[in-house]
Amino acid sequence: MSGMRTIRVMAMFAALAMAAQGCGGMEDGAQVDAAARGASLPDGTIVMDGDRAFLKGIVTAKSTATLTIGGYTVDIGAAQFRDGGDAAVTAEEFLGLVTLGVTRVKVRWEPFTSASAPVEQAEIDLD
Repeated sequence: MSGMRTIRVMAMFAALAMAAQGCGGMEDGAQVDAAARGASLPDGTIVMDGDRAFLKGIVTAKSTATLTIGGYTVDIGAAQFRDGGDAAVTAEEFLGLVTLGVTRVKVRWEPFTSASAPVEQAEIDLD
C-alpha cells in the first residue's frame, strides 16, 4: 500500500537482543529497560519507547526547518540540537555538521503524537 510506514515497538528489539544474548528465561511480568540502551536503531524506522519515538538514518535533504531521514521529512523548527559528542549546538551549527547522503542523524519526539509533529531533539549519530 502506497504511503504506509512501519512503526516497530522498541520492546520487541529489546526482547530480540536479550534472546540473542542468552537471556531468554525471564518470568512473566518481569520488566526490562525498553530503551535497549546500546542497541542500534534500524535506519529509516520510527521506533517507539513509551511515549517517546526515535528515527535514525542518513540525511538526504535539509533546510532550516526540516530534515529528510529515511523518507520522512521531519520538522526541526523547535528542536534542541546536539553534535556527535552530545554537546548542545545551535541550529546553524548543527546544519553545518550535516553532509547530505553521508551524515547519520537521530531525532526524538517526546511525547510522540505523529511523525509530522515537530521533533524535540536532533543529534548527530556516530554509532
